[in-house]
Parts: sequence; C-alpha cells; structure tokens
Amino acid sequence: MMANRQHWLDRLRGLRRTQPAPAPQHRYRRPPSRETLQAATFYQSPEAWRQLKHIAFEQEVSQQALVGEALNALFQRYGRPPVAIGLAEPPAV
Repeated sequence: MMANRQHWLDRLRGLRRTQPAPAPQHRYRRPPSRETLQAATFYQSPEAWRQLKHIAFEQEVSQQALVGEALNALFQRYGRPPVAIGLAEPPAV
C-alpha cells in the first residue's frame, strides 16, 4: 500500500501546481440605486412590524418609504433638515 502511494507521489511531484482561483471581490453587488445608501438594522416588537406592514399596504407605499418619512419627521422635531430617503407625497389614487 505504501509503495503504491509513493508511486503516485513521485508522478505528481513533476506536475506544475495551478494557482488557486481568485476570490470574488463581492459576494453581492448592490444595485446602483443603493450604492450611496447605508443599511441600518434595528429591533422592534412584532406588533410594530405588523403595523408597519399594514400601513404600507393600506397606503400603497414601501416600508422603506414609511421609515424614511418617520425619520424625516423625527429630524424636523429636533430642528434638523429632512434628509432621509422617503416618499415626499403619497401616490395619486
């Protein structure tokens, strides 16, 4: 058994080693519309998430737009300019 292994090791020794494949730069590429944006994760109760989903459905807007609108309201409350990405006006029905 050992002689058979040595035979194959001798045969492989003369072969050139290949370079490993380059690692992909990014596993996931962001869409161009989100390249300048930054994600934020926060925790909230299941009921709060449920309400957010219901409001988004009722108003026919995305949850992203509602959170942007809420952030802008918070910024204005504290005297800051509204800079969050959100929906300026509800869609025409």
